[in-house]
Amino acid sequence: MERLLNIPNCITSVRILLAPVAWYAALAGCRWFLVVTILICLLTDFLDGFFARLLDQATSFGAKLDSVADNILLVSAVPIAWLIDPSIFYEFPIATIGFLLLLVAVFAVMFVKHGRMVEIHTYASKFGAPFMWIFLVHGWIFGYDYVLAIVFYMSSYFYLGEDLILLITRTHLDETERGYLFKSSGA
Repeated sequence: MERLLNIPNCITSVRILLAPVAWYAALAGCRWFLVVTILICLLTDFLDGFFARLLDQATSFGAKLDSVADNILLVSAVPIAWLIDPSIFYEFPIATIGFLLLLVAVFAVMFVKHGRMVEIHTYASKFGAPFMWIFLVHGWIFGYDYVLAIVFYMSSYFYLGEDLILLITRTHLDETERGYLFKSSGA
């Protein structure tokens, strides 16, 4: 039990608990409160892994918990973005549709083929997912930037595409999967 109640898992739990807070902020139109909430979520996403490695408290449960937290926020990103500032869908309609289709495909294959949420922590997703939030937060504060949009959409297509290929081609995936360019025990 003490392996479950460790510092990294407590940090990850903060991210899960902040997801409804982010939804509330978006529904209430509290843009700055939403921005602060998302920034805290991004910080906890970094800190949980950092402390898990630093304190040698990495566990399979922690990886699963981290994936749950990541996926809650990932799936929440689109409706929250729509609620707080729907202009993203008008400024980048084709790119946004492509992102949504890949996201739906990843989750569909995950649950249809594997029957569960699969914990994939590829390096591409570690790089790409934060760009989504950087792009959105920057857009909510300053307006959407086309350079950030290109970086976000291209990195998202890459990591979601890689996740989709991994989910389709592999019979077993776990939290040790790092992607096609990196050796992992998930192969």
